Amino acid sequence: MRNFIKLSLISFIFFLPPIMTGAHPNDVTDGSFGNKLQVRVHGGFHHGGIVENTDLSLIDHADPDGFTGATRPGINAGFRVAYPVNERISAETGLGIASSRHTFTYNDNNLHFFGERRINLIQLQCPLTINIILVKNLGISLNTGMLINYNYRYGLIYTDTQPDFEWRAFSAGMQIGTYIPLSFIHKKMPGIYAEFYRGSQIYEDIYNPSIKEASCGSSSLKVGLYFRIK
Repeated sequence: MRNFIKLSLISFIFFLPPIMTGAHPNDVTDGSFGNKLQVRVHGGFHHGGIVENTDLSLIDHADPDGFTGATRPGINAGFRVAYPVNERISAETGLGIASSRHTFTYNDNNLHFFGERRINLIQLQCPLTINIILVKNLGISLNTGMLINYNYRYGLIYTDTQPDFEWRAFSAGMQIGTYIPLSFIHKKMPGIYAEFYRGSQIYEDIYNPSIKEASCGSSSLKVGLYFRIK
């Protein structure tokens, strides 16, 4: 899996210069989708992944400071295909990959769990969304819909004594974002995208139960550049 991830990133970086020189972020001068299928590649910053419980009063007999979680940001990359419905609306799907690193710290004298659990998370992502142009002359659009994730963990490290946990290989939720083309500055400039996602639970243990009050789940914020290649 690590080799696949490295190869994907190397490929993205390798093909970036020809993509930039041949990219056409907005061939339709009035900012509409026109009637052509569009393909975009994207890459950038990713922060998120597992959302842990922060209210330990929900856990019977747990020390109020018995569990904490921390997330380190990663990267995201992929491609999107947009199918125009009319001049302002298109249906979009694609494939992407996002990475994050999580550290869960246990220090509970009541339940006798101690140490750190470190998890590296790779998510293979498939969006099913709708694009709606908000500012036609600039091509600025709103993107919203569902995101489906396959959650792969690697580099799992334990120290001391920790509780058992359950891992959910699949998660899904709602995503909202925006595309801002910069072709009004120069026709071959990339565009900027930002997306926020909130979805179902990935990681469950005694401190992160699958109850509504705990608000455990998954979320992410992605920001980066996209290039239209078709």
